[in-house]
Amino acid sequence: MKKPYRNLTSESMSSHPSLASLSNSIILLDNLEKDIIMSEKEKSIHMNNPIKYISTMTVLLCIDGTIDFGLGLQNYRMEKNDSLFMKSGIICELQGMSDGAKFCSIVLNEEFYYPVLNNFVSSTLQKSFVKNPICSLSDIHMEECVFIYKLIKNRLSESSQDILLGEIIKGYIQALLYNLYSGYITQEEGRNIEENKITRKQDLYNRFMELVQRDFIRERNIKYYANQLCITPRYLSQVVYKESGHYASEHIDNFVITEAKQLVRGRQYSILQISKMLNFTSLSFFGRYFKKNTGYSPTQYQNLEWQESII
Repeated sequence: MKKPYRNLTSESMSSHPSLASLSNSIILLDNLEKDIIMSEKEKSIHMNNPIKYISTMTVLLCIDGTIDFGLGLQNYRMEKNDSLFMKSGIICELQGMSDGAKFCSIVLNEEFYYPVLNNFVSSTLQKSFVKNPICSLSDIHMEECVFIYKLIKNRLSESSQDILLGEIIKGYIQALLYNLYSGYITQEEGRNIEENKITRKQDLYNRFMELVQRDFIRERNIKYYANQLCITPRYLSQVVYKESGHYASEHIDNFVITEAKQLVRGRQYSILQISKMLNFTSLSFFGRYFKKNTGYSPTQYQNLEWQESII
């Protein structure tokens, strides 16, 4: 049975006393000056507990040590000078940190700041985030990012009534993000240079994941994705399993059931409406699919006793 996940928004985080924040617009958390000591209850919330970030962008900088986490069905390890950029809607699970690990993180409400990028840059970044959300920065770039982070934190820590504080923070954020984006684009260009060295199977897997992220709501059939890639469904499943350790159908189901859980728990729509929104042919089919992937019927899942406290 897949673990239930909790939704996390900037609003639900902003009241915690250990965080530097500007209302619910931007949240900062780090252990640069002192360790973060969590109670057992807090550890149970944050460690090995899937969280879906809603309407936020998240930046995590690993300054020293290692940080292990999962995104979707993939596991990753961040090491010294690694950065992570995570867009809204992604399910993340913190799995562990090494002794002495140092990090800083920023959670941005998309209504406060959302970067305006040209189509080429946006497309390049999107491909990079899909293939690998982690980017390794040079010492100089990491030092610059941390310096900007500290400027933001200092501004937020002051009891200033500066009427332009929000705009000043946006300027710092833009400088930090563009610094990170430059690293991701350079990394993607490096991948492009190495394209000829990438095996056909690796390329097929990358293209398959891009297609699934784009079309999972309207297409759950492996045959559709195989046709898009001009290969047989059997070969597609074999390739995806070899490259990721999960079959193509598992990746598709993971995207679909993640969206279904969010809609069911949100209670904004009826179960019937949700089944239609996700392109199921009938309510009963949706119910069987949901239970197969979660262990609960949609109604049972909706009525679970969820733990709402965040930190």
